[in-house]
Formats: sequence, structure tokens, C-alpha cells
Amino acid sequence: LPATAENLPKMETRMSQWAKWFNTLSIDNPASQNRIKLEILTGEEGNARNVFANIDQSDSDVRSGEIVTAKITNSSDKPLYIYLAVLSNDGTVNVVFPYERGSNERLEKGREINVMLRAKVPDGKNASTDVYKVFATKTPVDFHMLASEAIKSVDEVPADPLSQLFGQAMQGVSRGDYRLVNQQDWETTMRIVKVGK
Repeated sequence: LPATAENLPKMETRMSQWAKWFNTLSIDNPASQNRIKLEILTGEEGNARNVFANIDQSDSDVRSGEIVTAKITNSSDKPLYIYLAVLSNDGTVNVVFPYERGSNERLEKGREINVMLRAKVPDGKNASTDVYKVFATKTPVDFHMLASEAIKSVDEVPADPLSQLFGQAMQGVSRGDYRLVNQQDWETTMRIVKVGK
């Protein structure tokens, strides 16, 4: 957009949306103990391949329409609540697991789940880069607050400190509450997938 007075509100909105996207991307726990493993596999069941096995070759890419499986393994000694978000380089943030807002999925220790998705290039683009990001917590958190569709309102303020931390980190502001969040109670991991036509 040209920097004109009439475009200023649109530019502010876009800059704010990108800031939120990058804030969501940057949510990380430096004290993470790598208790959650994330593998991205493609292909039909039984013929899956790890897209990161040959990262320097074209095998690391997937095609639009191809089935992508996010294999999430809880290698900790405790059950953890699992949430999977996909951040696309068109600025969208989609919480794809659990799909329904307010639902929670607990993954028992030593267990794994497979979340199957269809890779898609956004309309008008030739390629896309998607970041698959897993959040694992000891207590339930509604990560749908991170979804781009849910950014329209900041009226909802979660009650628990961990939910407040994630929501405020996504918005790039302080919670205004200095209750500590135990770093042993959560972690993240992510993988990047390039999708082409």
C-alpha cells in the first residue's frame, strides 16, 4: 500500500496483525526439556515419509493437496495437554488440534497422536511456508486465542496466569500481573513445512 493518509488505518491494521503473528511465532520456553517430539510426515498411511529426512533436497517440500501428518509424541513421564497451531506466511494462525474451541486433548506419557491435515497453498500464491507449532502444558489452556480469527476482540481475559501469558505474548503486551508462571509447566516445539503447487 502507498503511504497515504487514507491508507494509514489499513497500514496500522496490517502492521498490528503481522506483529501478532510474529509474537505468536516467537512464543517459546527457554527452560523446555524437550519432552514433546514433533515429526512431519507426508503420504498416505503406510507410505509416509519424514519431510525433514533430506532437508537439503526437494524431499523436504510437500505439494498442495498432499496429506501431512503431524506426529506428536509425549516422551515425558507425565501426561500433557497438546495443542497444534499452524502459522502460514500469509499471516494466518490456525489452531488445528484440538479443533474445537475450548476442547482439550491430554496425551498420556509415552504415547503419540497423529494429526492429519491437507497441505494447501493460499489462493493467489505459488508457494507457502507453514510453521507447525506444538504447545504442551500440564494444565488445560485454550490456545484458540492465538488463532487469527480470534484476534478481533481483546475483551476476553483468561483467569489463569499461563493463559494470560500466551494471550498477552501474542499481542505483544505485558499481562500487568507479576504472578509467576512455572516454566516446568509448559513447552513448545515447531517444524517448518514448505508447500508448493
